[in-house]
Amino acid sequence: MSTLEPYQTGALILLIGANPLPNYVAARLLLKRDGMLYLVHSQGPDGTGIVAQRLAAQFPDNNPRLIAVNPLDTAGLQEKVKKSLQDAPADSLGLNYTGGTKVMAVHTYQAVADFCGECMCGAVFSYLDAETLELIVEPRTGHPVYSTG
Repeated sequence: MSTLEPYQTGALILLIGANPLPNYVAARLLLKRDGMLYLVHSQGPDGTGIVAQRLAAQFPDNNPRLIAVNPLDTAGLQEKVKKSLQDAPADSLGLNYTGGTKVMAVHTYQAVADFCGECMCGAVFSYLDAETLELIVEPRTGHPVYSTG
């Protein structure tokens, strides 16, 4: 059994920034083999939609879903994320908030927390720490803190 197996989820949400490598690493480590991948990216010509499409191509078996958001429309961002999660396996939901902008991270995190509160489910929240080069999983009920360091 992998030390990360308790933290792997059937649905994983990633925030897409300009560099797809952290998202690729997070997906490989935290997404169950048959899991669903949700890629939240900024929309528009200067957005990260192309990066999200390239990343999605690496995970064809995980039915990647692209969620285009306007990071400045925080209410709209939260609504889109929550709506997208309606078909996610509620018992196995994860968010890696390494990529994207700070605004995207804050409001996607809030959307997932709200979604989990409404459906009475838990989530695994994680990020890649660039300073320590560690994967950090936040401690939650049933999920103790995890660090690769």
